[in-house]
Amino acid sequence: MKKKLKELAICLAVMFVTAGTYWYADEKNEYLKYKPRTVVVEDKMQLCGRNCLLYAIAREERGIRFEIPVSISDYNSIKIGKHYVFNLREMDIRQTTRDNAIWFFGFIVFTSFCLVIFGASFVMFVIILFVRK
Repeated sequence: MKKKLKELAICLAVMFVTAGTYWYADEKNEYLKYKPRTVVVEDKMQLCGRNCLLYAIAREERGIRFEIPVSISDYNSIKIGKHYVFNLREMDIRQTTRDNAIWFFGFIVFTSFCLVIFGASFVMFVIILFVRK
């Protein structure tokens, strides 16, 4: 009985640590978090083909120039040279191939690792609790 409780406690601890690690990594990921950012609109652009895409060319406070996809109403109401506040991620402002690879493949690998460890711990927990005597 004592050995069974110890094994159950270990399984629960592994599950708790895995879930906590996943939550912490997601919580501290500033690259994908939305934040209000003040930008100056420098230009507007529309790309028309089969469907029309509307963009505002903006410069952020740090001097980074980028484009923001906007709706038709926003495109018509935006004035060039004025300051606007958009809810943006760092990924929307500055994006490199290396960052994309790290955040895409790194997330897949990390999530897979956490799910495998958590799933294995859960299965062991169930086996210890219900199957073993």
